[in-house]
Amino acid sequence: MDKEKSETIIYRNEIKIQESTQYFAIKNLIRDMGIPTNLLGYKYIVEAIIYMINSKSTLFLNEVYIKVAANNRTSYECVEAAIRKAIKKAVIQKEKELKERLNLPEDAKVSNSVFLNAAKEIVLSTISDV
Repeated sequence: MDKEKSETIIYRNEIKIQESTQYFAIKNLIRDMGIPTNLLGYKYIVEAIIYMINSKSTLFLNEVYIKVAANNRTSYECVEAAIRKAIKKAVIQKEKELKERLNLPEDAKVSNSVFLNAAKEIVLSTISDV
């Protein structure tokens, strides 16, 4: 990416995120990991990682779900289930590649927590390399 966009996305609860290298890195990573973009979980995963990266403190996963749910006028349970469904679909489609990308052993389960935290770390390392 030669140019960094500066367009601002304003969410319903007034959280602002710059459409920048970070935003596009997250979207590209999630797509590359096999999360279908047509699933609602894709959108929630992107938002969750943004919250996790931009948080000044360590967030528990339920806090992230609550923030994403409030932003999308839905429930915590719907966010958790949509993310789980999206991750499950990616595991079904490309389990070996996904586990290699997340640095997980072959017999490990790819939970929401494991996926989101690993994706966050990959994005942070990608951005720091730029």
